[in-house]
Amino acid sequence: MQRLFMLLLTVMVSALPAVANAWWQADWKFRKQISIDTTPAGAAINDNIGRVPLLVRLHTGNFVFDGVAENGSDVRFVSSDDKTVLNHQIESFDPLLGMAVIWVDVPAVSGGQRQDIWMYYGNEKAPSTANGQVTFDPNYTLVYHFNGAADAPPP
Repeated sequence: MQRLFMLLLTVMVSALPAVANAWWQADWKFRKQISIDTTPAGAAINDNIGRVPLLVRLHTGNFVFDGVAENGSDVRFVSSDDKTVLNHQIESFDPLLGMAVIWVDVPAVSGGQRQDIWMYYGNEKAPSTANGQVTFDPNYTLVYHFNGAADAPPP
């Protein structure tokens, strides 16, 4: 009976889906887990929010800028299913100063949960896919980042 229980337990555990264990694409050398925590220990959001442009602020305290392209062109964001590439916009990226501000289009943020997305980087051949027009909902009237001088044209 104990053998049958162990066999059943082994089959059940091996049948569980793997969460973010697969590497999205072999061309990217590095990845960083980014957690969206809406539990009471995090942002304490109870309701489902839906689609949200999420601000990802990188600095030397939470990210090592070694291995990433100088302009961030090799940065990609992938949902927790390890397949879906998320749209993003790079507002600023300066590896010398160790600062980056990136907006990521998260299709669904659920209340009271922790969900993870993955940031991939380290592919010197990757062209930039950052695009603010698809990152922000087309129903937004205006999106201001206030990242330049008053007389500077928008990026």
